[in-house]
Parts: sequence; C-alpha cells; structure tokens
Amino acid sequence: MVKVYVGLAIADGMFPEVVSASRRPLTVEEAKSLIEAGLISCCNPSHALTLDALREKYGIAVPIPEKPTFVKLSTGDKVIVLSARFSRRLNEGEKWTKGDVDQAVFKFGLWEIL
Repeated sequence: MVKVYVGLAIADGMFPEVVSASRRPLTVEEAKSLIEAGLISCCNPSHALTLDALREKYGIAVPIPEKPTFVKLSTGDKVIVLSARFSRRLNEGEKWTKGDVDQAVFKFGLWEIL
C-alpha cells in the first residue's frame, strides 16, 4: 500500500539502502491540496511554531502527531517536504513575530520512491 507523508525535512534513514527517487517542486496550491486530501504527518512536535507559521502564511494546516512518526519508505511512497527558511533562529521561549513569518521563505517539494 502506497503511503504519502508530509514533513519539514527528510532523513537518510527514511530511505531503503539502495533506492531511486524523484523530486519535483510543488506550488503552494499543490502542496495545500495534497495535504488537505489526507496523508501521514511525520512532523516533529518540537516544530509546532514552524507549522504555525506555515498555517499563518499560506493557510496550510499540517497535523502534528504526539510523537514523531517512524518513516521507512518503500516503492511508490511519497514525501511532501515543507522546507522553511527564517532569517533567524528562535531563542528559548520565543515565538515567531508577524515580521518573521512574513519574511520566511517556504519551499515545497514532492519526493517519490521509484
């Protein structure tokens, strides 16, 4: 059964030892549509503020699991990566300001295991 995941990054450990994969960029609209269709969130709960910024800036709501989802990709599986770039890092206890969110750059990509 093919699985579709969404996360803020990918890790080498998600992939089989030997793999072919493709990646293509997604528009905001494509990413939002795919996420709203339902998938498996592998977002780390510690990144809730980044996901809040994504929702505030683009209206994309990504569910946050109580604990990170273990991902082991197989042929046909897909991962939507929502890559966030902010102009600075947050300090302990700090939250993103409206200015931080407005200036943040998000890139969206769809990885597929071939």
